[in-house]
Amino acid sequence: MTHYITTLLTDANNLTESLGIEVDGVFVTDPTKSPCGRFDLTKDQSLAQYDITPERYDQMVIRSKIKWTDFSYNNDLSGSIGYTYDNDMDMYVQLFAFETEADAQLENLPMYGITACEDGLTRYDCWSGDDRSEALSEALRQACEMYKKHTK
Repeated sequence: MTHYITTLLTDANNLTESLGIEVDGVFVTDPTKSPCGRFDLTKDQSLAQYDITPERYDQMVIRSKIKWTDFSYNNDLSGSIGYTYDNDMDMYVQLFAFETEADAQLENLPMYGITACEDGLTRYDCWSGDDRSEALSEALRQACEMYKKHTK
């Protein structure tokens, strides 16, 4: 089970960082930092240095804060990855994934499902389906929405 979750985790983090830009041979995913990562930039400095729109800046800032980790319990037929907004685990987005279609059919469930918890209230039916790319995109969309909603 480990291999497919590791691959899913890598793909989720790559998708999250895909909005970044290349500057002088460095791929920048956090526009609040200089290309070397040592200096903080204001929004105006970032817009000028990276030649990006304010909308793209905002999207990059949000995505730079989202880090996916392995949420698998190792006792279920499906593994999972997730984004945690806080350290108390009462705000997260979790993407469940079966390794094979046969595993999903055994449980009578789609290949992928998303659960989210906000302020301790868990929603188990946020999204489900069999398309891997759609599952990753939807998990990222929900994580970005959670971050925007709870960050001022």
